[in-house]
Amino acid sequence: MARIQFGIFPITEDWPNGADMARVYNEIVAEAKMAESVGFDSCLITEHHQQADGYFPNPLMVSAGVARETTTLKVGSCVALARIVLEASRRTVDYIHMPVLDGADDSYFAPLKSFKAPATKIYLGVIHHMDDRAGFTRMVSAAARSIADFGIAAPCGFGREPRPAAGLLKEHVDAMAALRALRA
Repeated sequence: MARIQFGIFPITEDWPNGADMARVYNEIVAEAKMAESVGFDSCLITEHHQQADGYFPNPLMVSAGVARETTTLKVGSCVALARIVLEASRRTVDYIHMPVLDGADDSYFAPLKSFKAPATKIYLGVIHHMDDRAGFTRMVSAAARSIADFGIAAPCGFGREPRPAAGLLKEHVDAMAALRALRA
């Protein structure tokens, strides 16, 4: 009989403004230790794009803390979660959206080098504020060094964004034009 695997996906938020992130960090590490002690297999850490809504801006520091305090949990983030979804799915997954931190570099995209899903298109959430065209170009270029074929999207939904949707859609048009120019 196949063994069922269980993982945790802790909330990495101290809403509304992240006033006590040390407490959140300690709670996540304690939760991971408890999950490991009762037989859980993995701990997947989220991130939330450096917005002032109380989330950790980078999963690496929390992942490192969990890895330091546990011995058997598989610790990962978006790429690891995507692999699990693809393996568990009983149908073709057309695309996966992966949020990207503003200013992400080669190390951020490196896990995509080993990501194999030929039938699934990857969309990277690199469309941040397009007033920093050079930053966008650096992020897209870094991504291209790890994954050859990808689409682009916003890092998150428009619901949290205080700006009007028309401006956000214009940023998408600008980003697509910039991406076409880079690929030309």
